[in-house]
Amino acid sequence: MASLGGETQKLHDEKTVKEKELLVLQENVDQTKSELDIAQSELDLCQSSHQKEEAKMNETKKNLQATICIIKERKAEVISLQEQIPRTEKELDNFQKELAHVDQLEATITSELRERRLKVEEHKTSMNMLCNKNAVLNALMLQKQNGTIPGVVGRLGDLGGIDNKYDVAISNACGALENIVVDTIDTAQSCLEFLKKHDIGRATFIALDKMQHWVQYINKKPVTPENSPRLFDLIKFKNDEVQPAFYFALRDTLVAKDLTQGQRIAYGKQRWRVVTLAGAVIDVSGTMTGGGRQVRKGCMGRSAQSDHTEVTHEQLKQMEEKLEQDTVETQSLRQKKMLLEDKVEQLRIGIDDKKHTLNKNNIEMKTLSEQVVTLQVQLEGAAKRVKAATPDNEALAKLEKTVAANMEMYKKAAKKASKVEGDVQNLRAEILEITSGKMKSAEGKVDFIRKNISQVTGIITKANVSIKTAQRNMKRTEEKIVQTENEIQENVEHFQTLVKIKEEVEEKAEKCVKDKYYVEQKKS
Repeated sequence: MASLGGETQKLHDEKTVKEKELLVLQENVDQTKSELDIAQSELDLCQSSHQKEEAKMNETKKNLQATICIIKERKAEVISLQEQIPRTEKELDNFQKELAHVDQLEATITSELRERRLKVEEHKTSMNMLCNKNAVLNALMLQKQNGTIPGVVGRLGDLGGIDNKYDVAISNACGALENIVVDTIDTAQSCLEFLKKHDIGRATFIALDKMQHWVQYINKKPVTPENSPRLFDLIKFKNDEVQPAFYFALRDTLVAKDLTQGQRIAYGKQRWRVVTLAGAVIDVSGTMTGGGRQVRKGCMGRSAQSDHTEVTHEQLKQMEEKLEQDTVETQSLRQKKMLLEDKVEQLRIGIDDKKHTLNKNNIEMKTLSEQVVTLQVQLEGAAKRVKAATPDNEALAKLEKTVAANMEMYKKAAKKASKVEGDVQNLRAEILEITSGKMKSAEGKVDFIRKNISQVTGIITKANVSIKTAQRNMKRTEEKIVQTENEIQENVEHFQTLVKIKEEVEEKAEKCVKDKYYVEQKKS
């Protein structure tokens, strides 16, 4: 062991000297590292407050710019809507006028079409009656159209009209409805000779020149039992010249609702000729006619047919063609009306939507404008806080210079310590090689102690740094508390102002809604 000690004594002595030197150098490294950490911590603390306030200010500035951008967009939309709404309202007014014109035109044409259709149907009915039911009348009317016998007026039942309610009554009470009315007795004679010559048939004629003595009774309306109407007064005449012929055929025949009323009227103090709505006839003599399974009706139309009988087949065809054209035109107008109604409805909805959007944009612009004011106030406060938190350039430069100097000192100390530590490691390797590991246990203990010393030294350094940092943070925190209390007071005052503005806006908005509802009610 003594020989081993002699062999390694020189190396141990040299290693001891190097280790003492390394210990001094390591203390210097720890000291410079501690000073570097403290300087760096002070620099970071000085810069962090300014950076945070600057970040808040930039965020406020970004929100302000975004709000201003939205206001510009809404303003552009408002200008566009203010141009579109009057233009659309004018377009709506034009379409409404066109719709009113088309609606009126369609109603007029529809009414005329209805009348033409009735006339065509009446002409067709009259012509069918002439052709199918009365060959004698047909032949005589053709003679009238040809000018051979111009005095033929027509079948008595075709020369007047009556409501459908009294159709059965007049068809049963007036047997002369099938008689043919002519202007004079000479015309009647000519008709008889024509029928006899051509062996067409027989007919009974009523000559108007022989009926004039009945004129005095036409307008002399008698007082009737139970205010029952005369059947004669219910007839509508297209030509008053034929009234005497109808009075001749009906006289003062009265109309009763039913047989019970008819009997009361007919057999009163004064005898009357009476017909019921069901067609039962009670004569002045007391005889009663009626019954049977088939009821006689349809001998007189709802309107006079005298003019219709003069319509030719060619004229009827032209009327039907015109009717078809009018029907097509009416359908076209109805289609156009539907399209106009859809367009008007679309424009109304579009105008309502545009007005709603315009109102919403105006309210939003007002709210955003108030928000801009708030953000500008916040931005001013943020700028003040940034300015207050901005470190002194001279102090900042001094801190940066201190950090750089400490960094340089730390690097130099670490470099020297690293070189000496390398020498110690080399000496340890030599000794270890000589002692073949016999001193490893002692060496391990030394290394463990050295490592513990290094760790404790680092902990002490960090604790010193933390103490200084905590002291500086406490000072800044106290300043921040005072600043925050001032900001809270400012925000409370600003909030109260915004509450008042909000209440005013809500009152105005509610008034606008009420005014809009009143205007819409007034329009409707």
